[in-house]
Amino acid sequence: MAAATKNRPTSSKVVDYIVLGAAANAVLYGGTIGASNASGYGVPATSATGLKIWGKVRKTVDNTGGSAGAKKVVIDFGHEVEVYLYANDTGTALTIADIGTSPYWLDNQTVTGDDTGRSQGGTVWDVTSEGVWVFF
Repeated sequence: MAAATKNRPTSSKVVDYIVLGAAANAVLYGGTIGASNASGYGVPATSATGLKIWGKVRKTVDNTGGSAGAKKVVIDFGHEVEVYLYANDTGTALTIADIGTSPYWLDNQTVTGDDTGRSQGGTVWDVTSEGVWVFF
């Protein structure tokens, strides 16, 4: 998408949680700390490096024997954030593995996975068919 040259209608919503597909064979217990792994799936927080820590698991999700994403886990932040919808680059699109990362900006309305000479900012909350939801 080309850079915007006038005001644009930017969808937004206020959220206090994130919904992630549970990792294959993961069990996340209600009241414990939930995270996402490098593939973007929900896992229990552990001492492993590379996890993105989100908050408190709302209720137990048992994905034992299930494939990644077969069940969903809701993780509460403990505070509200406003997320905004921006375009996803068609050349180097973001995926669910980018949830929780700081995206690169292709222009003033498009995020990209291409870090070549790009600024980074915000946090990816979700990647949908509509685009990429980001909070700042």
